[in-house]
Amino acid sequence: MKLIPGNKILNDFYMDETPVTYADFIIYVRAGGMKNAYWLYESYNIPVQPVTGITWFHAIDYCNWRSICEGFDPVYSKTDSLDYWGYPIFISDLNSNGYRLPTSAE
Repeated sequence: MKLIPGNKILNDFYMDETPVTYADFIIYVRAGGMKNAYWLYESYNIPVQPVTGITWFHAIDYCNWRSICEGFDPVYSKTDSLDYWGYPIFISDLNSNGYRLPTSAE
C-alpha cells in the first residue's frame, strides 16, 4: 500500500509490462471479440506493434475475455441501462481477480 496525495491509500496491483499487440488482439478477435477501427489497414496490423484505434469498450471486453481465458473472474458487467449517448453502462467489481484497466490513481 502507498499513501497518495489527499491521504488516500493505493493498494498494490499488477500491470502488464508490455502493451497488447496486434498478435495478442487477433486471438481475441478470432474468439469473437470486437475488431478495432484500423482492422482492415495492413499498415496498422503489424503483429509486434501495440493495438491502436480501440475504444474503452474494446479494452474492457478484452480484459474480460482475457480474464475468462486465464480462469479469473471478469471485472466488468454490462447493465441494462444506457448512458446519455445510448451506450451500455458497465459496472466494475474492483475486488474481482480478473484483468482490468488501471484507475487514474494507479
